[in-house]
Amino acid sequence: MHRRSLLGIPALLLPTRGRAQHAGHAPGPAACDGALACAPVATPMFDPAGALRLIWSAGGRIWTAAAADAEAPLGAPVAITPEPAAIDDNGEARPKLLALRDGSLLAAWTVRRDQYYNGTLMLARSADGGRSFAPAMPLLAPGVSPSQRFEHLAEGPDGRVWLFWLDKRGLARAGQKPLPGAGLALAVSENHGRSFGPSRIVVEN
Repeated sequence: MHRRSLLGIPALLLPTRGRAQHAGHAPGPAACDGALACAPVATPMFDPAGALRLIWSAGGRIWTAAAADAEAPLGAPVAITPEPAAIDDNGEARPKLLALRDGSLLAAWTVRRDQYYNGTLMLARSADGGRSFAPAMPLLAPGVSPSQRFEHLAEGPDGRVWLFWLDKRGLARAGQKPLPGAGLALAVSENHGRSFGPSRIVVEN
């Protein structure tokens, strides 16, 4: 039922910033702090209880909002990140949200490091259904990888959280020939996203 309802909200999958500008009333800079109309794209998903949830970036911050279902109005946006940053929100490299069966939420996104689109994968968790989020933390310790992008979150049948992303650590391997591109990396959480185990490359480029 909820999957069919999603077909009734195709506009949420379109670039919201472009739609506002095309309509001739794009919000000014002062209005973009959390405004959905300022987002390059808003990503929808349904949580296990059937609520519609959105995640997007605007004003350099990550935001989320929820509605009881696809027909209900969205609630007030909640800031996942308190300070602006260079959010990677280009195409598929956009913020992701996973609603776990225990009621918690896990947000993942990339902060750009430089003009070459190298990034740092960030995570933030909500234990109260999205009303607030713990401070964002990088997934990896400094020096482990020069870049992480295009993350994907999934919860397995056993409750473990699987996090995949494209990782460039193979470009600079001590004592080995560098690989030509990014590899597919994996880290797994055994505690509903509170922490993740060691990361590893599962597919080399």
